Amino acid sequence: MQGTRSQARISKQKAQNASHSHLITPQKARILQAYEDHKEAYPHGPPSSNQTLIQKIKNIGASKTTFYRTIRSKLPGDDDRTIHNRADVTEPRGRPLAISPTQIERMERILMDADVETRSMTWEVLGHEAGLNHVSIFTIRRIMDLLDYFKCVAY
Repeated sequence: MQGTRSQARISKQKAQNASHSHLITPQKARILQAYEDHKEAYPHGPPSSNQTLIQKIKNIGASKTTFYRTIRSKLPGDDDRTIHNRADVTEPRGRPLAISPTQIERMERILMDADVETRSMTWEVLGHEAGLNHVSIFTIRRIMDLLDYFKCVAY
């Protein structure tokens, strides 16, 4: 089956990525657990050369290079939590918010303080009143929909 050039480029890129061996999480966990067990069992070093840490690492199927890289990547005091659920790390990925939480509060305050005539303003006017000049009205509508503010067509 013949595809387009972009499909061929994507297929080639996937093949290159698939050939790269990544360190999977269970292997990393086994290495770290073997290291902790060895430190606990032999705090002053193993009594014989048959019980070395490198021998244990080879028994679980990892190389010395992988072992040392994994141990180096584990910083002292680090926990095993990922970036998704760490409270002290801000989200570094994705696009920055177009509307900050303070601007959302400002828009909500404008609606709460408004009388009946003012509440019939459009999303565009609401954004202008809140100082959001370069934000799409669709973004404003989406944010306000999350706060249960909807436009109502009067009959």
